Amino acid sequence: KEGDITFKTVLPEAGKYKISFRYSNGNEQKENDLVVNDVQLSTVVFDATDEWKTISVNKVILNSGENTITIKKNWGWIYLDYIEVMPADADTPFTLAENLVTSSPSKEAKSLYEF
Repeated sequence: KEGDITFKTVLPEAGKYKISFRYSNGNEQKENDLVVNDVQLSTVVFDATDEWKTISVNKVILNSGENTITIKKNWGWIYLDYIEVMPADADTPFTLAENLVTSSPSKEAKSLYEF
């Protein structure tokens, strides 16, 4: 069926979640908008596939209680099999090296690193 599709989900707590879509769309790449709680978050690119494929958007901030997730028609149709909402993958801590790793950094790089 042509048009937008909206899902509602009820979550026990607010936080970052991964939203996955299982889709098929024939032999052309398609783009549709991801709207969460009436806010357009991004345009999702659905790669061309004749088979069922899963694409995920990670670290979407959702509220505790009811949330509305919409795939808004943008460019092209897709067959949507299901949507899954799970807690997001944990953030990976980033450790900055004590010194620049470049043997001869530019003056600008040194200045930025010392900031």
